[in-house]
Amino acid sequence: MEVQFVNAVFAILAPIAATLPLLIHLLSLRRRRYVTFTMLRLLERAALQAQGARRLREWLIVIVRSLAVLFLFIALSRPLVRGVHLSALGGASICILVDDSMSMAFLDGAESRFKVALECAKKLIHDLPNARFCILSLSHPDKVVCHWTSDANEALKRLMWMRVGVTQSSTGQALLNALRGLKLADGANSHLFIFTDGQVVPALCKNAQMVDRGKIDVTVIDVRRSPDEDVNVAAVDWDVNVAPLSSPHAAMLKLLLRNFGRKGWNGTVSVIVDGNLAAELKEANIAARGELSAAIPIKLGSSGWHKGLVLWRDALPLDNRLHFAFYNPLPMRVLCIGSWKHDGDGTFYIIRALESIRDSVGANSIVIGKSASLPQSLDELKRWHAIIWCHPRGAARSSEAALRAWLSLGGTIISFVDRHATDLPDWLSPKRTHYKRGGEKPFRITISDASHPVTQRISNELLKDVLVFEHSIADGASAGRIVLRFDNGHPALTEKDFGVGRAITFWMGANMTESTLPISVAFVPLLCELLQYAVMQSHIVLKVVGDGGVKIEHGKVALLSSRAIVSNVELSDSDTRIPSYEDLRKLVTAVGWRYLTLSEWHSGLRINVPVDATMFFVVLCAMMLLAETLLEVRWIRRKHR
Repeated sequence: MEVQFVNAVFAILAPIAATLPLLIHLLSLRRRRYVTFTMLRLLERAALQAQGARRLREWLIVIVRSLAVLFLFIALSRPLVRGVHLSALGGASICILVDDSMSMAFLDGAESRFKVALECAKKLIHDLPNARFCILSLSHPDKVVCHWTSDANEALKRLMWMRVGVTQSSTGQALLNALRGLKLADGANSHLFIFTDGQVVPALCKNAQMVDRGKIDVTVIDVRRSPDEDVNVAAVDWDVNVAPLSSPHAAMLKLLLRNFGRKGWNGTVSVIVDGNLAAELKEANIAARGELSAAIPIKLGSSGWHKGLVLWRDALPLDNRLHFAFYNPLPMRVLCIGSWKHDGDGTFYIIRALESIRDSVGANSIVIGKSASLPQSLDELKRWHAIIWCHPRGAARSSEAALRAWLSLGGTIISFVDRHATDLPDWLSPKRTHYKRGGEKPFRITISDASHPVTQRISNELLKDVLVFEHSIADGASAGRIVLRFDNGHPALTEKDFGVGRAITFWMGANMTESTLPISVAFVPLLCELLQYAVMQSHIVLKVVGDGGVKIEHGKVALLSSRAIVSNVELSDSDTRIPSYEDLRKLVTAVGWRYLTLSEWHSGLRINVPVDATMFFVVLCAMMLLAETLLEVRWIRRKHR
């Protein structure tokens, strides 16, 4: 057995307090003085015999008093004795939380797990006729199945009314409502029994800090009869990669499914986009405890946000589903600002680079706009995904405010800072110094040491023919992340976030007299990479992958596109995994709860339920006081004889 003290201070003071009667008795003893009398030998022998009986009686009274004080302090410490049988819970307050989610409809032989859970709950009510019961449903915890009652028949009747349903609230809310019910019961012996197949246990254990371990005892009963038959498949990771400026136009769904059961799975995985079947994996196989990694291409449809759904079915009686979303910017709308009429101007080659990308990808891949100056209003800027500003100059405050607002909403600006860009605002081109001329030896551009998605298909070999005759010196810390460098170490291409959008800056001019980059073989793939990266990063979907499954947390939705985005999904919708016996036992015991399999529940083993032994020690204390009284009375009577 194991004893736990609620008020541990009294348990520490108990042995100290028990020695006080002994110390008082020792201090009260008098040192006797012996006076010699003649002819009193017979009287001396009788006196010695009487003195021995008196000392024995005194020590018995001292011991009884010490035990009484000891038992009193132990009673004040409220001892909880563990390692007793379930039937010892005579007058306890017991809350029964029944898992009635869809996974409980799984058939273990001829009976569903939900029916097994009801039978176990019935056995608990039958075995404890003197206890008070409250019954809650996990799927609808706000609707109490049975309020506190001592009538076993009433509790059994309410229990039989329960049915399997779709979970409409979080498991944390169910646990919180159960604890509130136990608090209202205000019993000294409070217990919570959870009957489940294990699916909701990880979520319940995450909220274990709400349980007062000194006052409420929690037991989890796993109602599975044949765990070896479990086949529960769940998604553990996913990603959608969209490469709009590629041929053919397609999004790639990367999916990782894992079988948490002990039996192989054979089924079909369907991918639905905007309500239509986009792809299907027939005869997909996942071995027991194995994984399935798949890359599923999805054809890009219209521009804007697209909602997707992955469906598969396993042994559980429900469709497993995973929501995802992706953004298709095609046609990508790019506005070029600057002079494009002169063949020697870099803007002329930028337009030609955009046209060559459009011709290779498709006629509807890029819409190219031309303007001599920066648009004046936010509404006009919203028409474009990206702006290429070849000769940036200072603009009116209204234009700057509109540009900054457009960037924060998801726009991307690509600018070339030349020697005349002296009146640009610091927020767009921070801490730049004068141009540095190359002299006899021109500068060269190299890829930055830090890896960056923009340079995935660009190498220093492609950049070797780029010559830079003069460039602007930028402070890398304030300019943003460095993508390309000059060979003297200064930033050549930087990226800086503005809200959801970003500003990408070339620290060189677009004229041929300053750089040969616009006519380099590396410029077309680099520009294509920049446009794809910028647009997709501005419309990325963030997801959460963890013990609670995979779900979409939120999306970076700009006003440049539609507002449609996949909302959060419930845990029961995205995660149907059921851990094994061993995993559940480790998880439950780690938070201080007890875990019982179905066989352990029926075997009647000691389940380590704590029983409050306060009254037991109070009774022992009273018995010691009564024994002391009897010894005192007997002594007084003998003294007066």
